[in-house]
Amino acid sequence: MATGGARAGDWVHNGLLRTYVAWAVGAASALAALGYAATVGTPAVDVALGVPTAVALVLAVALVAGTALPTGISHVAGVLTLSILGFMIAIFYILASAPDLALTQLVVETLLLVVFLLVLEKLPAFYGEARRRVVARDSVLSLVVGATAAATVLLAGREPTADPTALARYYTTEAVPAGGGSNVVNVILVDFRAMDTLGEVIVVAVAAIGVVVLMTMRSRGETQ
Repeated sequence: MATGGARAGDWVHNGLLRTYVAWAVGAASALAALGYAATVGTPAVDVALGVPTAVALVLAVALVAGTALPTGISHVAGVLTLSILGFMIAIFYILASAPDLALTQLVVETLLLVVFLLVLEKLPAFYGEARRRVVARDSVLSLVVGATAAATVLLAGREPTADPTALARYYTTEAVPAGGGSNVVNVILVDFRAMDTLGEVIVVAVAAIGVVVLMTMRSRGETQ
């Protein structure tokens, strides 16, 4: 057991931030998938024929932006394409009657756009050729994370005819017997909406690692 743990530690903790991000998002996706399989099984996803035109248009633009992002010819093109994707998500929140999420998304997206544009001139113009094995691994990981996020949205969506107050009553009445806590907010975040909290933690962690990478590249002048 000790020998296996030492080998796994050397494999995971190799000093590369890329590896840490891959393990973090991969583990989060695996935990989410296991949770879904244990609770609801394999969902039968129906084709949504009644999607509003505005929602379909926003999602189509977001899909185009996400597809074009990896093929950007410059830093500016990549940042602007990523911002298009972020703003489309904010518009989707507005159409989905979630103004609080839309406002947060708009503020964060605008701030990130300004920050990235300010540091672009400090970034190297060439990073070196990426190895095919690394590109293949990152592509598979991206697909897994995207599929997990899509499954989460499909499984978390409530029925259109459901009582909007039923979930709040459930949280209130089941906080102590099901969650084991008297603080309803804590129980919701840790137990009832644990996957949501896990996703937020992963986003914050990846953003922090990205800031560390930018600061390190600026101070060292790295090209790889």
